[in-house]
Amino acid sequence: MEEPSELKSRIFGALPPDLFRVFSGPARWFYADLLEQIDRTVFGDFPTVISRHEMTSAIRDFIDRRGYEVQLEDDATGQSSSELKARIAYRRLLDTGW
Repeated sequence: MEEPSELKSRIFGALPPDLFRVFSGPARWFYADLLEQIDRTVFGDFPTVISRHEMTSAIRDFIDRRGYEVQLEDDATGQSSSELKARIAYRRLLDTGW
């Protein structure tokens, strides 16, 4: 019989350890909506390599269209521009393995 740690590593071993961390804070609904939007509009049916500029532009457009007034983790004031929020969100997605 397999040890629990062996089974655990097979289930979660290939996933980045912080992958679901974006869903644990106050901005969890923002990130859930953002990831769905990125999947639909940026990657679509034929995923390709996306530049940092293209991704932050897509995130900024998402924030502007949705009118999100979300305070992101690295944004202490909550009053930043959509460009800054896009860069913060992009960095957070990268840091957590997305």
